[in-house]
Amino acid sequence: GMTIALLLQRRGYKVTIFESRNQIGGVLRYGIPEYRLPKRIIDLLEKHLLDLGVKIRPNILIGPVLSLDKLFEDGYAAAFIGTGVWNPRTLGIKGESFGNVHFAIDYLKSPQFYSLGENVAVIGAGNVAMDAARTAIRLGAEVTVVYRRTEAEAPARLEEIEHAKEEGVKFSFL
Repeated sequence: GMTIALLLQRRGYKVTIFESRNQIGGVLRYGIPEYRLPKRIIDLLEKHLLDLGVKIRPNILIGPVLSLDKLFEDGYAAAFIGTGVWNPRTLGIKGESFGNVHFAIDYLKSPQFYSLGENVAVIGAGNVAMDAARTAIRLGAEVTVVYRRTEAEAPARLEEIEHAKEEGVKFSFL
């Protein structure tokens, strides 16, 4: 959404970002840990957008609060809907709703509010899994990443896996 706003503003369009949270950035701001992407970088991008004349409307959810029809009635000519990647991928296993299974995308938004316990298993080996594992280990848990394939087949970037290992994350492949 921020990229679209930047590109359109540079081409001379008047742009308004309606953000459902208090600050723009979506997963960049709320889902990627500070050690990987400092919030000041997103703040700089936000300032740049504001300097270019982009209007930002925080805490506005399009749909239940303001409809697309209302935006068009008010003179907006077009709308880009950037929904982000907030929906977690479930495992579809029995017991998933009992409270001991947490979704990484939700956990990464506010890890300080989770009581994961001393031993944490992270299922999967993508970049989000590495972020969850490294965040949990930094908060004092012993963490094991469990992945059904080999390390070579893990979708996370190699350096992400190496950083996780350096921080003490254990891996169980296959």
